[in-house]
Amino acid sequence: MERGLDLVSQAEEFAGTDNVIALVKAVWQDPDVGRRLLEQRDETLVEFGIVLPKHLDLVPLGLGRRGGKPTPDFTPFEIRLTRCRTILVRNPDTGLPQMETVCFGIEIVPTKGPPPIG
Repeated sequence: MERGLDLVSQAEEFAGTDNVIALVKAVWQDPDVGRRLLEQRDETLVEFGIVLPKHLDLVPLGLGRRGGKPTPDFTPFEIRLTRCRTILVRNPDTGLPQMETVCFGIEIVPTKGPPPIG
């Protein structure tokens, strides 16, 4: 069982490397990179400087229905600030009171994509 956990931690560490993150961003921003990854996986990985760790693989699962983002400005989630309070604090430079808003929580909420075209 420990072997399985070791592979999970290796995969998590690998997924957080700069080269993998750069590849994911490139696929997200440019559908052509995603197509290249699907068609020529090994060459694309070399292009991004990615060397697969032993016992791990990177399997492209497709680009979705539209081959990338549905629209150029689409984001898959919203970050909302919650439990916000407006308080009165003293400005350290002027000594005068000023209003500040402090938020103690966040919500990450999936957004709905635009409706299909056609």
